[in-house]
Amino acid sequence: MSFFKSLIDFVKHEDYDGRIEKYEQLIYPCKKCKTGIDISQTPPLLMEHCPSCQELFLVPMQIEDWWVCQPLGGGGMGAVYLGRHRENADLRAAVKVLQASEQTNEMFLNLLLEEARIATEFGKHPLLSQVYTYGYNEQDNEAYMIMEFIEGTRFDKAIGDNEAGINEELAMYYLLDILSGLEYMFQCGYLYRDLKPENLIIRENNHVTLVDYGLCMTINDAWYNESEDIMGSPLYMPPERIRGDGEDFRADLYALGMVIFHAMTGAPYFSQTELMKIIQRQWGGLRVQTKFKLPKRNEKVIEIVDTLISVDRDARYQSYHDIRYAVHAALIELHKKKVDCKVTMKRRQEYINDCLAQTQK
Repeated sequence: MSFFKSLIDFVKHEDYDGRIEKYEQLIYPCKKCKTGIDISQTPPLLMEHCPSCQELFLVPMQIEDWWVCQPLGGGGMGAVYLGRHRENADLRAAVKVLQASEQTNEMFLNLLLEEARIATEFGKHPLLSQVYTYGYNEQDNEAYMIMEFIEGTRFDKAIGDNEAGINEELAMYYLLDILSGLEYMFQCGYLYRDLKPENLIIRENNHVTLVDYGLCMTINDAWYNESEDIMGSPLYMPPERIRGDGEDFRADLYALGMVIFHAMTGAPYFSQTELMKIIQRQWGGLRVQTKFKLPKRNEKVIEIVDTLISVDRDARYQSYHDIRYAVHAALIELHKKKVDCKVTMKRRQEYINDCLAQTQK
């Protein structure tokens, strides 16, 4: 999904007073010339031109208590739109609807509905995007999912804006955010299986939220998965998936390590060429030690990343507690250094306050 900062700012400042009321009358008020356009006979979610000024606009669509009224981007499956609540236009949602070319494919319909069903099992968690509702319109052969609208910056864009990568202390706080989301999913009986920068949003409070549950599987299904299809991003995908082995929570930890490495350096661990060579030899042979790819970094941070991305999953952390303990040990050392980054300073103070609160319990 694409929730870029410039788009968020545009959505924030757009005036929606009275617009929803017009939608209820099946009238689209042109943003440019203010002409009221009759949309009662126009198929929804199509781009049309205003008959008066030729301004291009999206024909809105009503889904349950929401008006789908503006494109946000495309995901791996379906298109994502901005939704406004019928009774409160200030209440927003991200609405995923299958694109027209996908509507005739029953597999895509089932995948979207299954993704939504799984997401509703997670309920409301501060570091996971919430799904409000979902459904299937049999008449139009159309599936949809209505999700929390998350304000912030997509993780890959934040990395792209800083070619040198983010500082290692901030990376550890982000690691703890992501780990918390992964652990909660695991406690609900699922593995995430699609961790990559594109599926992470840095909220305005500078905490990271996971989005998109398209590859989630139950713990049992992930371990006994016999599908010949290899789905996911190769740059962050665990070796066991490429080999066709079963996966457990350590597969998500591998992807976590690759994401954090990317965040700290501004580039993925492997280039596309390196990755293809490694896959061709079934992950055999030696690879460059992580410490040489993370020069001048804290030794404990290097050890954390190196352990997470071990090819042998038995060499990775064997519990969420183990990695959290290692991160806490690294942060104790990192706190001895002065930082100039305001975001890092704020997260440091939050972390210290949380630790103090825990000791007082």
